[in-house]
Amino acid sequence: MRRILLTLVLLNLLSACSSVRPPVLSSELFQDQWYGPRPALISAEQVLAINPAMEQFLEKEVLPRSKKTELRLALFQAISQDNRITLEYDASLTRNAEQAFEAKTGNCLSLVLMTSALAKKLGLQVDYRNVMVDTLWLQADQLVLATGHVNIALGRYRQAYLSTSDDNDVLVIDFLPPPEAIKYPSVSISEARILAMYFNNRAAESLQQAQLNDAYWYAKSAIAQDPGFLPALNTLGVIYQRGQHYQLASQVYRQILAVAPDHLLALSNLQDSLSRSGDSAGASQIQARLTQLHYQEPFRHFQTGKALYQQASFTAARTAFQEQLSITPQHTESYHWLAMTYLHLGDTTSANQQLVLARESATTAQTRQRFDLKLQALRAAHH
Repeated sequence: MRRILLTLVLLNLLSACSSVRPPVLSSELFQDQWYGPRPALISAEQVLAINPAMEQFLEKEVLPRSKKTELRLALFQAISQDNRITLEYDASLTRNAEQAFEAKTGNCLSLVLMTSALAKKLGLQVDYRNVMVDTLWLQADQLVLATGHVNIALGRYRQAYLSTSDDNDVLVIDFLPPPEAIKYPSVSISEARILAMYFNNRAAESLQQAQLNDAYWYAKSAIAQDPGFLPALNTLGVIYQRGQHYQLASQVYRQILAVAPDHLLALSNLQDSLSRSGDSAGASQIQARLTQLHYQEPFRHFQTGKALYQQASFTAARTAFQEQLSITPQHTESYHWLAMTYLHLGDTTSANQQLVLARESATTAQTRQRFDLKLQALRAAHH
């Protein structure tokens, strides 16, 4: 079964289609009457809002530092330690600026939103940046998530750890340590695009929780912020598809393809939607196009490995999981299943190594804790 493809900003952000013209969207694409009331915390103003605790942080932690150094560096120092951001990385939920500050956790988009809100309160210039890194693929139930990376730069600052793109020296705020954060090329994006990414993330996260009502409103808000952000339109199609509104889902995907004919996520989802609606001829036509573009499902080797594992074909399963990791080297569950495979093959050392890698690739605190417990159990059983 083909898994539905979404674009999500977690550690990263997908840069695809940033330069295409926005599609012409008809009002028929939106069916508000099918869904319940809009969820709370959905306005653009709330995403970048600053609360009293954040204002107090600026008064006590940032402004005193600014007496000895430049204001933007004072902000960086206040939210970092040893050149590393003190916000704990966690991709379980895309938090807005206030939520990230209060929880002291978030993904890269949450870090950007929090930093932007604080910087704007200080009167600093901000530059949102789409970092050109390879797409990272994640899997959640029947969803496949394509991710990329964003960070934020604070004006001009002429010293170490600078990004010099566009002839401007800027201080880059990123989960990656400064020398790494500046080595990747990046392009500036608008605040509307950043807000669209936030709402699209929330839509995808709602989908993972089977909350179609919330997902719909978040996706619609993302499209309203930036109609040219095609991943949000793709998410809307996925929402319709999950609700078995296949005709409308297909219509949404075709809107994407009208401006980006080789958009692999939209093509793959359209093929699946047509197939589910009984249009086998249309599905075959799209499949032929996917074949022409050399498209292969991102987690095909993982699914093969699981099937082989369940058949007790552990040597073949090991090969399949290794092949998957060569394609998606940050796929936590491939490391996990490979570790279990090594246990069945009697290789405890390799099993331990794979569990360590699973723990290191985890994107949420809960998942990291899960693998900490597995590592403890494995080591206790073999000592």
